[in-house]
Amino acid sequence: MISRRRRSARSSSCLTTEHPPTSRRRTFRWPVTWTCAQRATGRRGRATDASSPGQLALAWLQTTYRGLVEPAMAEPVHETATSWLMACRSVPQPGYPHTPMLASSLVVPKDHTVPFGLPNSDPWNWLARWDGGEVPGTADLPSPPPPGHAAWFAPTLAELGQVLSVSDHPDWAAAMEAISELPVGARALVWVRRTDGRGREAVGLLVNALRLETGTVVVDGSSGSPVSFDPTGVHRLHVIRYR
Repeated sequence: MISRRRRSARSSSCLTTEHPPTSRRRTFRWPVTWTCAQRATGRRGRATDASSPGQLALAWLQTTYRGLVEPAMAEPVHETATSWLMACRSVPQPGYPHTPMLASSLVVPKDHTVPFGLPNSDPWNWLARWDGGEVPGTADLPSPPPPGHAAWFAPTLAELGQVLSVSDHPDWAAAMEAISELPVGARALVWVRRTDGRGREAVGLLVNALRLETGTVVVDGSSGSPVSFDPTGVHRLHVIRYR
């Protein structure tokens, strides 16, 4: 049962900003450490169908989501020395609106350990560090998050309260400007959507915003770190004002 109690979407840190961030947008490019193994070695491994990244991802998705999520394509979006990155999508259900998943990227390790999703905050840097040998859950590298819900949008809004308005923006600067124009005391949920560099939905982020007389308080909905306003891969931000 979904609670109707109003609350912020899983947040624990905040940052107050008086001015919107720069509108300059960076096109997402894979870090150097993510160079495709084929280009680095001149070889490509021949995996059997049962152990191909697409089949490994499909098997995990079927077990985890029971038919509600599937690979968006059979081939990986990208390959690193230790893993394949697969794009996923929720399967449309009759009678229900279809909304992209909040986290649509799945890491499939080449050592056949359990696939996992990426943290919503700073996903690409996290993957580069993990690919470089750092151990999740130690130092300042958090453990991978549990699998997200396939149909997350409606339940999330139901927890927040009545939606008053929705606006779409191409970058952080435009979204923050829109929030700064809201009445003092207004609350908004910002859905930050990222792509994987090939135009496919990747790892998104939910941000809570509160309009104050002195500025806007911005709270990362998934981590304890302040919002960085990182434009990497961001292609759309939805500002959802709620009561």
